[in-house]
Amino acid sequence: GSLHVCSVSSASPANTMDDLSRLCAEDPTLETLNLAGKKLSQTDVKLIARAIASNTTLEVLDLSENNIGLKGAVIIAGALERNSALTVLDLSFNGIGDSGASALAGALMRNDTLEMLFLVGNGLGVVAARELAVALQRNTSLELLNLSKNPIGPAGAIMLAGSLQSNTTVTEMYLNECNLDTLAAVKFADLLETNMTLEKLGLAGNAIDELKLKGIRELLVLNERTRAAEALAAEEAAKQTVDDGNLPVAVQLATISATTPERGQCPEYASLFRTLPPGWQRAATEEGMVYYIDHNTRRTCWSPPPRPGVGQQESLPLGWEKGITPNGEVYFLNHNTQQTSWLPPRIEDAVPPTPLPIYTDIFELPDEHPEADDIVEDVARKLVIPEE
Repeated sequence: GSLHVCSVSSASPANTMDDLSRLCAEDPTLETLNLAGKKLSQTDVKLIARAIASNTTLEVLDLSENNIGLKGAVIIAGALERNSALTVLDLSFNGIGDSGASALAGALMRNDTLEMLFLVGNGLGVVAARELAVALQRNTSLELLNLSKNPIGPAGAIMLAGSLQSNTTVTEMYLNECNLDTLAAVKFADLLETNMTLEKLGLAGNAIDELKLKGIRELLVLNERTRAAEALAAEEAAKQTVDDGNLPVAVQLATISATTPERGQCPEYASLFRTLPPGWQRAATEEGMVYYIDHNTRRTCWSPPPRPGVGQQESLPLGWEKGITPNGEVYFLNHNTQQTSWLPPRIEDAVPPTPLPIYTDIFELPDEHPEADDIVEDVARKLVIPEE
């Protein structure tokens, strides 16, 4: 490995000097380094940065509560750009401010190994949120970001929510006590209608309506069931055997390339149903099967509402639909697995879904028929989905 010259500050406690010496010597057994609250000097921070820039074994580094400030954050950010081993970095309660977070955001755009970043209580505002949001659109490794106890505000949170529309790796984001309001929560609720990656979202300690928080929790549960159903479908598809090149439907949908020389790109299922008409809602059964609720007619169905460009329906298995692209090309939608294919289904391969939930079993209806929009607005209170 590279040779480092150790010059640990004499003001550092003995055990801190020990840990830093091991890091500097590239001890291959040192995988976790906890220096939280050790009153590190700027010399110590520089030494740590110099060491981790080329270190290949240290995976977890905790530098929280050391008041390293802006200068320390910039130094660590520079090392993070070159590091290829760290997966967890905790810089909470260090007073790094917006400029320090911006430096770290720049490092995130070039680092592809860090999975968890903690920046709790650093005085971060909307500027830091904006820079981190830009970084999340490019970063492909970060899975957890904790920005709790920072005055990010609604505008900052909205930008972070927007970044997750294209990010496909972040599964946990925490914005507890960040001066957020219900409008920010609405943006995250909208995000969860299409983002199937986010699994945990912390919004405690903010001025957010409790009904909206409950609605977000239910969306997270719904998405968890959808992910489980998709994983099960993929597992079952993988078990199917190939019979003289004639693939069963499940395998067709899982393996057929999205593009062919003759037809080009098959429409993506998710892009067809990003928004629903007024009065419609997506839900899932206990088994994870996705179905749709029409509050206008108080009915449920397996298929989404009719869309422009849907072809005349033939005798297809339950849950299937024929669509037509703007170019007039015919394709098929499997609402059971939420996939599309150029190939039609084989009737004998169709798997009937579980019993469709009945509308009146889900909702306690008032005597008077309410407006559909009113029901949807209050759906978080009425939809029966178990808490996490």
